[in-house]
Amino acid sequence: MNKKKTNIVYGSESKEKYSSALKDLLTYYEELDEEKIIMAPKKEHKCFDKRVQKVMDGYDLVNFEIDKYASKDVPEIYSQDSLNNGNPLRYRPFPSCLFRIIRTCFSRSLNCYPSTVGSSRARQDLVNYLIKEGFPKEDNTYCNGINVHNVAFASSTTQAFGMILKVIARKHDVIIIPAPTYGIFAGIAEKLGVTCETIDLKEENNFFINPKELNEKITSINEQLKKDYQNLLDYVPKCVAYLNINPHNPIGNVMTKDNLSLIKEIGDVCLEKSVFIIDDLIYRDLTFDRNNLAFPIASIPKYFNNTISLFGLSKAFGLAGFRAGFIVMPTPIFWGYATEIFDLMDSVPVLQVEAVRGAFNGSAKRYKKYDKYFKKLIPKYLYQLDLVTALIYGINSIKNEKTKQKIIKDIAKYNDNYDTIEEILAGIKGVEIRKNTYPQSGFFIIVDFTALKGKYYKGEKIQSEYDLLKAMFNYGKVRYLMGENFIWPYKDEFVARVNFAVSKKALIHNFYQINCLVRMLKDEPNKKDNL
Repeated sequence: MNKKKTNIVYGSESKEKYSSALKDLLTYYEELDEEKIIMAPKKEHKCFDKRVQKVMDGYDLVNFEIDKYASKDVPEIYSQDSLNNGNPLRYRPFPSCLFRIIRTCFSRSLNCYPSTVGSSRARQDLVNYLIKEGFPKEDNTYCNGINVHNVAFASSTTQAFGMILKVIARKHDVIIIPAPTYGIFAGIAEKLGVTCETIDLKEENNFFINPKELNEKITSINEQLKKDYQNLLDYVPKCVAYLNINPHNPIGNVMTKDNLSLIKEIGDVCLEKSVFIIDDLIYRDLTFDRNNLAFPIASIPKYFNNTISLFGLSKAFGLAGFRAGFIVMPTPIFWGYATEIFDLMDSVPVLQVEAVRGAFNGSAKRYKKYDKYFKKLIPKYLYQLDLVTALIYGINSIKNEKTKQKIIKDIAKYNDNYDTIEEILAGIKGVEIRKNTYPQSGFFIIVDFTALKGKYYKGEKIQSEYDLLKAMFNYGKVRYLMGENFIWPYKDEFVARVNFAVSKKALIHNFYQINCLVRMLKDEPNKKDNL
């Protein structure tokens, strides 16, 4: 029996029917009438870093403006199959999380409001997990050892990041963000009135932060802020935080115990300069080398009280839809965060708390299930990575014969036309995975389209990343994040952040559209063509 589809009605009332209060509101906040999510900060706040402004402008381009270049003859690629989404691989959720969620649904206490940041018992589970992962347990020279007043639950690490900034930063304070980066964090900071400055990650440093450059950047920022705001405010803004993304989004490199000397240099710089480290560890559990996971800075006692760590379920545990995570932080920040949660929503939903407890606790049973779960999951990500490698470089780039045959079968399932299969298996001329960015974690790759710069599509010269994206979308509804969306530091390169965790069929389809487009691009314009 076919289920009847719900008829979705889009649109809004005509402005003539707005109440006077609503009309007054739109005179102050014109952007509310644009019918889209606004990334940009309010007009009175100007971005310190011009590239951060491009991130927010680019969000509009990729998600809204690009639609006007659509061809009606090309089938839509739905959001979950699009290369620009941030969804992990479709895989069963972590069993312990499901167990706790289901058990909670039958609880007799759902009529009761939960504790603001999760019950003490639930937070103790997190503490037990963190101790197992090496966080300081005992009183020492630098801290008193981790306890329940150092951890709190959150509705996603994205929410946690914004709430933490509200606690530690004042208006015009600065957060340093590495470039490339997760652009949404930059947008959140700027919308809160916290200014973003970026530091380019360099290829020669394996795209890790250079502590010396970080030190110099903090010094120059503080000197400039003192010069700009002395006597203008009742305080002098400062560089208040450095965002450390480990594993990195989007590059996928990982700072592990093998990089301990670098981690300590970063920790020392921030400690000496009175700058908090926000250690984003959301991709930690998707590190491909299971014996060498990302190393949490706060596990070193010296840096515990200067570090705020973010963990979550979204990327590795199959529960992005639950929007659940937790924060590890010094006690004073805990109380500030708890106050922010109380003011915003009274308390964190109990289902989120229980889901997080299932993934992050110190029990032997949890670790046994964890090892079993990721032993099966990680090879699936590695296969997807091999698949996209074959789609770009051709099937002969895959050396493992078993993997090669599996890829050929999957491509044959996508399309049974011999010529089409041959075109796909040949790879895409002029397109590469950006050198020295082959991921060690996560599910993004940086695709290098620089060789397509200057070519023509329907008579129009491709002179910018946006020109290329327009062509991709017009030809095949292919959508991805451009370099400016994540502040790619090499401005002459055309790159894209591509999610290789979409379904195999969707991955093949998107790259076949790119393949076809690249083959039809011309070195000279055809005057008959028009975009």
